Amino acid sequence: MAQAYYKTITIAHGQVGSSDATNFPVLVAVTDTDLKTISNSGFVANASGFDIRFYSDVGLTTALSYERVFYVATTGKVEFHVKVATISHTVDTVIYMGFGDASLTTDGSSTGTWASPYRAVYHFGSPTSVAYTDSTANAINGTANGTMAGSTGLWGGAADANNGGTNGYVD
Repeated sequence: MAQAYYKTITIAHGQVGSSDATNFPVLVAVTDTDLKTISNSGFVANASGFDIRFYSDVGLTTALSYERVFYVATTGKVEFHVKVATISHTVDTVIYMGFGDASLTTDGSSTGTWASPYRAVYHFGSPTSVAYTDSTANAINGTANGTMAGSTGLWGGAADANNGGTNGYVD
């Protein structure tokens, strides 16, 4: 089976700068009712959102590397970082998010989303559970020092390094 649905994601060239960006991990963070699971009146087939994938073409045949940070099945809230080969600074760049393929049952995330020069990338988990796992292929996982706690970040979770006034840090 193939993806039954797709969304178009347009990257405005006016947001790129004065030259093309290459191998750039674009943040896709949205809450969309279409991205709820089928059992929650949406169109995503897998309960973990594993059928949400990204492509460079409208035919959904050329897959892009991505990192799935989180997916909320009941609301359609998602955060992904999608590696786009070239983002033009002169014309808008379009990528596609496909979903609704029940045969996709494993997480397709790739550490290849974060190419060099990214030494390490941390997302810190959720507001209730902090994680210090590196998202790059370098696997430079962090260790909490002091008292660290989960907190609410701009989009997902964050790490509170001043939990209880202890001035914690990640090493």
